[in-house]
Amino acid sequence: MRLRASCRRRGPRPAGFTLIELLVVISIIALLIGILLPALGRARESARMVGGLNNVRQMGLLMTYYANDFDSWYPRFHLPPILEQDNRAQNKLDHMYIYGGAAGLFSLFQEGDGVDMGFRGTGFGGSPNPDNAAYSDGNKIPLMSPYLNNNFSLLTSPGQRRTIYYGPVTNPNAVPNYNPNRMKFPKTPSGPLEVISYNISYLYIAGLKTDEARIVTPAPIWGDETLGPDVGTNAWYRRPQDEQQWDVEFGNYAPLDAWGRRGGQFVFTDGHAALVPGQVHQTFFETRQEANAAGRPAVNAQSINVIDSQRSRRVQTID
Repeated sequence: MRLRASCRRRGPRPAGFTLIELLVVISIIALLIGILLPALGRARESARMVGGLNNVRQMGLLMTYYANDFDSWYPRFHLPPILEQDNRAQNKLDHMYIYGGAAGLFSLFQEGDGVDMGFRGTGFGGSPNPDNAAYSDGNKIPLMSPYLNNNFSLLTSPGQRRTIYYGPVTNPNAVPNYNPNRMKFPKTPSGPLEVISYNISYLYIAGLKTDEARIVTPAPIWGDETLGPDVGTNAWYRRPQDEQQWDVEFGNYAPLDAWGRRGGQFVFTDGHAALVPGQVHQTFFETRQEANAAGRPAVNAQSINVIDSQRSRRVQTID
């Protein structure tokens, strides 16, 4: 008798993946994410840095247009008569903060978020009517308004995530200390009423011209601010309390600034824009006395004091 081997027909394989196949796919996806995420992060950071450089470059171009209309001088606020009569250049520059800092170049009625407000026409807390807002000479048009043409996006850096509002400045040498309740998150202004110091990511260096024979290299005119007050001569963490608060040495940028310790983006009098690393104060404004005190035989080659040892005394930062 012949024995037949019995065999069963196997039915069709169930649809879907086995657990092992799913685990393999998940592992591959996780590996790809681990490889791609750092690259995507770097790409986003590069895009932000390109956007920041474009902002400062465009602002430098607009300020050059202004200077072409005003005898090569970059913007300078008209001060009240008692200050205009002071022939000491630094005393005049020390009072450039009175219109709300750099915001005064673009707006004369700075409501901001409606809580912490800036200059409003006749001083802090001044005129309740935006139509009456004016500089001390009666001019109601912000200096840079005809050139900016409402392109307020140039005022906020894509790299800045937070800033500090130090409040109304009445004395550039007595700016209030850091107050955590004054932490702000910069917002691109939708119009001139929202233009205020904490919605502007940059500082302006007042007192320069487009063409100065006694300045050897192009001078910086507009660039990244810091979390310090950056008012008058207190820029780049000059005050000891600011150095301690933000873990930084005077003249540098802090970890929480727009580009961290890498430095700040600036536009220069020749129109080029660049990230300036390291000790920016030394790079731009080192004096002969500072160089001697540090044991260097000469000031930094990029300093505006190379020929005129007092030139930096006739400029001021406005935040």
